[in-house]
Amino acid sequence: MTGDKFFLCGGSNEDKSNGWLPSVYSKKTFKIDVVSGAMIRLADMNSKRQAHGLCKIGQYIYACGGLQSCEVALKSCERYDINKNTWSKDVPDMEEAKYSHTMIVVSNTWLYAFGGAYDLYFDDRTSQTVERFNTSSIKNNCD
Repeated sequence: MTGDKFFLCGGSNEDKSNGWLPSVYSKKTFKIDVVSGAMIRLADMNSKRQAHGLCKIGQYIYACGGLQSCEVALKSCERYDINKNTWSKDVPDMEEAKYSHTMIVVSNTWLYAFGGAYDLYFDDRTSQTVERFNTSSIKNNCD
């Protein structure tokens, strides 16, 4: 959340003809103004993802991991520049592909990703890892 606005990124829709499985994965990004109720379409993420981690540090929103399909867990990360309305892949991958994990920010610099599951969607194996990433190590992070 940034002031009176928040961001929605990715997700999936259920295809009723395909049973309960989510079959339409999204890379769309929206900004919601809680005062006016306006929903503004922004630049798409580079990858379709659902059940991913999402955190904001400074002018950037970081999206890490998630599912690209029922059979593909991601370890890739990307970040959105709020000021430029662009997504970039200049963020290192996580060590482990995971989804439904928690991401938090510590000291306005460190991203932590922990919990969730890894491997295939149907296996639902719990991740036991904690990953830490220093966002200040990315070029132009403080523009």
